[in-house]
Amino acid sequence: MSLPHHQSAKDWLDQSPEYRRAMQHVDTLLGIQSTLARKHSELRLVVVSLKDGLLTLQTPNAASAARCRQSEPSIRSALLQDWSEVKTIRFTPQRAADRPSRPFVPVRRIPPAALGRLDALGESLEDSPLRDAVRRLVARQRG
Repeated sequence: MSLPHHQSAKDWLDQSPEYRRAMQHVDTLLGIQSTLARKHSELRLVVVSLKDGLLTLQTPNAASAARCRQSEPSIRSALLQDWSEVKTIRFTPQRAADRPSRPFVPVRRIPPAALGRLDALGESLEDSPLRDAVRRLVARQRG
């Protein structure tokens, strides 16, 4: 009894037209990334997508995106030599990852004896911004 012939996953994928189109698109994106790294490495651009002639490139920050927009014609002409499918370029700044929230800092309470002295100081001062600030501090601490 003979066993059925099994196709490898690579052979099966190679026969799929969708897979071939996707791989051609990936090859194009990697080629564009390589060209950018070779010709404009100082800009640190990352290829995000290419759809209908619109190439989307990600920049490290908004200031870098603004500089790239100004030099877009020269970047596009450098790409057009090898990648005629690129018609326009959009530069988007990299989004900042969620930053961790500030660490919790416990509210320090003024000791009761010091609070009493501050209250007495506030009563002894003439009408002034300092007197108002001391009174607010005492009121906030007493809650």
